[in-house]
Amino acid sequence: MLALLAALATCSSLFAYDSTVAQTMAQWRQHILTRGNLGGIELDCEQYRSLVAMGPACLPEVFQVFREESDPHVLYYYAILVRRVAHFDVFRYSETPLRIGDQEFKYDGERPFLSMQIGDGAPSSPASAVLMRDKLMEWWSRKASFLQREDAETAVRAITGRDERQYQQFDKKRAREFSKLTGYGIYNLPYYLDIIQEDNNPIVFSEFLRITNHPEYQVLELTGDLGANGRAVNAKYATRESKLDVICEWWSQSGAAYAVLEDLHREIDKRIQVTCRDRTPRN
Repeated sequence: MLALLAALATCSSLFAYDSTVAQTMAQWRQHILTRGNLGGIELDCEQYRSLVAMGPACLPEVFQVFREESDPHVLYYYAILVRRVAHFDVFRYSETPLRIGDQEFKYDGERPFLSMQIGDGAPSSPASAVLMRDKLMEWWSRKASFLQREDAETAVRAITGRDERQYQQFDKKRAREFSKLTGYGIYNLPYYLDIIQEDNNPIVFSEFLRITNHPEYQVLELTGDLGANGRAVNAKYATRESKLDVICEWWSQSGAAYAVLEDLHREIDKRIQVTCRDRTPRN
């Protein structure tokens, strides 16, 4: 009997999961604490993969468990899950200039929401894990306001441009500026959909693929190099129609996962209804 219980506490592809997110999180927590520190095995398990596969549908319960957790090691991996599903990215800054090649950047003025200073502890240190949890919880408590950023589209267009020549000139400095805006993760989707619809923007489309965990992100071998991503996107999806086909198919398959986030679901669906109304699904 004890051997059976021990087996159920580990990650196994044969494990029959309970239906609730909280129970799956509890099983994953047990795995982290009993089999962790083994070179990434904390993420190489069925519980983690199951939670990621649920997409945004799991977030309300995940944040409830996250709020109540106190173990720094567990918090570190819970934060990875939240960032993997919601694609919330902390903007890390330094009070000293950052050098990239022969260029120097200094970010000592206005910073994006939920920024963290470089050097706030090692990423996996107890202090940093708790700080990350607190910042992610603050983000979650304010998520509704992320859909009221009236200048979001203007800011994205100012950085990426609105035509092919500007997309081709997307460099590291612009990428750094763009990273100030990408941290809102899935809450950027309504703005991204507007920009793709109006501008056929390949850089924004690559970000759409990333934050929706779309398989095409891996197929196209996209990376953190947004300029290269834009070129790779246009090599396969050059036209606005081809990009919109991908978006419409994504929503038909994955839209239900966003239903628990009512405000976000409503804003996305409002755009989808216009964009995809007369569109025939791809074969």
